[in-house]
Amino acid sequence: MMIETVSDVQMKCWMGCFGALATEFPTVPGTARLVDNTEENRKSRAAAFSVTFKKLFHEGCAPFDKILSLIQTNENFCVGEELTLADILLVRLYVFSKDKILGYDFEEISPKTFKTAENIINNNPKIKEFVEDFLDSGKPCSGIGVMY
Repeated sequence: MMIETVSDVQMKCWMGCFGALATEFPTVPGTARLVDNTEENRKSRAAAFSVTFKKLFHEGCAPFDKILSLIQTNENFCVGEELTLADILLVRLYVFSKDKILGYDFEEISPKTFKTAENIINNNPKIKEFVEDFLDSGKPCSGIGVMY
């Protein structure tokens, strides 16, 4: 239930952004690559994309805490008493929230989900190491503004 909801929200946000910006930033048909693929235009679209994405994502995150309230039996996991794919998805949301272009205030928009993600990270040394290493690397979570 959580996996499908998060995936659906993210897909709607991505498609909503590309749709909202299609006139101002036309792309090569069938791709996300800009027709005017100059660095300046990529950065301009990334800035506009960031504003639109954050708005759509904030609106879409409302169900996350509701779902957790229905299915969660242990504050350290999304479902059940051990790590599942749903937990890894929450870690992904946490990492993505730190993105320099598309990042968002995860704790504000979905406090219960944020806390669960933090618990998963802090209670699993390998996951914690990965998250810290990735965030320290400065790598973006998406290619928006850099690749396309």
